[in-house]
Amino acid sequence: MAPAGFRRSATPVQAHACRDRADFGEPERQMSFPDAARTDGTLEECLDELNELMARLQRYSPTVLAMALRVHLEAMLQALLEGKVCTREEVRDFIKELERDTLEYNAEQKG
Repeated sequence: MAPAGFRRSATPVQAHACRDRADFGEPERQMSFPDAARTDGTLEECLDELNELMARLQRYSPTVLAMALRVHLEAMLQALLEGKVCTREEVRDFIKELERDTLEYNAEQKG
């Protein structure tokens, strides 16, 4: 669900996030969230590309970027669920870890 007051576009984000759902059935694409972090450098490569993309998006405020990334993440997680790549419990755990890590980092910065 999109954040309150935020009008969500159903086409660009969802279409991009979900366009490869059929590919989720391929064995090499199926992996749990923990397995994704232990791949052969693919995660680091992806992070490098995302960092380059974020550098090009500096004209937007961090809040706008966070909201856009939230909408995109929501669509990606829904696509993973619909493609049966992960379970609802795995998505819940992923989100809980994201929240814990984010708030823990914030607490360390204040302390």
